[in-house]
Amino acid sequence: MQQQQDTEQAQALQASSFATDFYAGDLTWANPLTVVEREDMKRELSTAHVAAMATGDWSTYDDALSAWRLTAEVAGDPELEADLLADDDAEDVPLRRP
Repeated sequence: MQQQQDTEQAQALQASSFATDFYAGDLTWANPLTVVEREDMKRELSTAHVAAMATGDWSTYDDALSAWRLTAEVAGDPELEADLLADDDAEDVPLRRP
């Protein structure tokens, strides 16, 4: 049963434009990600893509793709990444209401 599901999932993925784009290298925005992160991204987007093909609901796929794009953007900007990862011990500044 699991083997049949895996086969169906692989066939759906092969037929998808995502797979074509991914393996053709059209996802150059993902270059700043590590190899492990790219594998995680591929796995997450593949699973979301198959689910979207089955249900017609692309929101999970779109959310995951947006999150990975932002992750890659941060990974590609060392200053931004350092700012986001910094342990900011500075005092909180009270905000005024407009």
